[in-house]
Amino acid sequence: MLSSIQIHNKIVENRAKLDAAEKSFNAAEGDAKDIYRDTINQIKGENKSLDEQLAEALDYEDKIRQGGGIPLADPNAGNKTKFKPKNFGEFVLGARDEFKGLQMGTSIALDAYQDFKLLEHTETDYSLPEQYAQNLPKLGIYNTLPRAVTDKDSVSFYEADPTKLTNAAATWKPNTAIPMSGMAWTQRSFHMEQIANGMPLLENNLNDYNELMTLVNGTLLYMQELAKGAKVLNGAKANAETGIVGILNHDGIQKFTKGATDTISDCAYKMATDVFLTTGFIPTTVGMHPYVAESVNLEKDKNGRYINQMVNGKLWALNVVEDLNLTETTGEASGKKTTYGMMVYLPNAATFYTKMGEKLEIGLVNDQFLRNEKTIRINGQYGLKVTFPKAFSYLTDTGVAGR
Repeated sequence: MLSSIQIHNKIVENRAKLDAAEKSFNAAEGDAKDIYRDTINQIKGENKSLDEQLAEALDYEDKIRQGGGIPLADPNAGNKTKFKPKNFGEFVLGARDEFKGLQMGTSIALDAYQDFKLLEHTETDYSLPEQYAQNLPKLGIYNTLPRAVTDKDSVSFYEADPTKLTNAAATWKPNTAIPMSGMAWTQRSFHMEQIANGMPLLENNLNDYNELMTLVNGTLLYMQELAKGAKVLNGAKANAETGIVGILNHDGIQKFTKGATDTISDCAYKMATDVFLTTGFIPTTVGMHPYVAESVNLEKDKNGRYINQMVNGKLWALNVVEDLNLTETTGEASGKKTTYGMMVYLPNAATFYTKMGEKLEIGLVNDQFLRNEKTIRINGQYGLKVTFPKAFSYLTDTGVAGR
C-alpha cells in the first residue's frame, strides 16, 4: 500500500500531465483532438482512483498515529543469513533466538529424502580432543553399512546364492545349443521394524533450549543408534516376517572355526581369504569386540615388546571397527559362558534402510500429568537387506577372555 505522500505526489504529477494534454487539445484540429481527448479522460480516471486511495491512506495513517505509531523496521532484516543447523538437535529445535518451546502433542517429522547436511566445522582447534554430545561416535559395523530410504513396510530383493551358481560359459559351435548358466539369485524380502526410545522431562524443560538440545543430540540419539547397531548384528531370526534379522543370525553367512595354533591375526587373514574365494569380493573391514581389539593391540613378543599389528587402524589392510554386539552368552548360572567374536566382511554386501524418516514427539505416559512431567521420544522404522551373505565371515569365539 502506498503512503499518503506517495499518492499525493502521483496526483500532482498527473495534474501536470492533464494541463499539458488540455493545452494540446485546444491547439489541435480535426482528428488530432480525438487522441488528446482519450488521454485527458484516462488521466482524469486515474486521478479519481488516486483520490479514493488517498482518502483510505489518510484514514489508515490516522488510526496508526492514534495507536502510538508503527515500530521501526529492523535495519538488518534484509542482511540476516539463513539459519543452517550444525547438528541434529538444531535441525529439530531450530535457531536458539527463534525457539518458542515445545508444546504438548508436538510431532516433528524428519524427512529422510530431504537434502540435510551438517555444516563442516572449519575452525582450527589446537586443544586436546573432547567428545561433544552432538558428535556421536561411530557405533561399529552398523555405521559402516550403506544407507537407503523406502516408503514401504516390506521390500523384496534378490539375494546372491553362490551354491546355485553353475557357470556353463564355454566355446560355442554352430548348430549347437548355447550353454546356460544356473541362476545365482534367490528372491527374498525384509520387513521394517519400529524402534523408539523416550525419556521423561519436566514440563518447564519444554522451553529450555539447552536441556532439549542435550536430550535430543546426546541421550535420545545415542540410545537410538545403540539399538540400531544391536539389531543389525543380533536381530532375532524369528523377526523374518516382522522386522530385522541380524547379520549374525542370517543362515547364509560363513562361520569360521579357529585353529588350535591360530592367532587372532591369523584368523582375520584366513577369514578374508574365505570371503574372497567364495564371493569374488575382496573384504575391506574387520569388526571386533573391544576385548578382541584390545588383545591384538596389547599383544607382545617373547621379549615383552608390543608387536603393533594394527597400523593406522588397519589389520592386514582391513579397516578395524569395534562393535559391542560381537559377543554371545550361552548356558545358565554356573555354566554360563561369554565369548567375544570377530567378523570380516564387505560393507556393501548389506544395506540399512530407513522408512521415510524419523519422528520426534512429545506426550504423556501413565501418571506424568500429576507429576508435572512429559515424555520426549524418537521413533523410526528400519530394515536390513543382506544381498551377499557369503561376504560375511564370522568367528564366534576368538578365545579372548573378558575382564
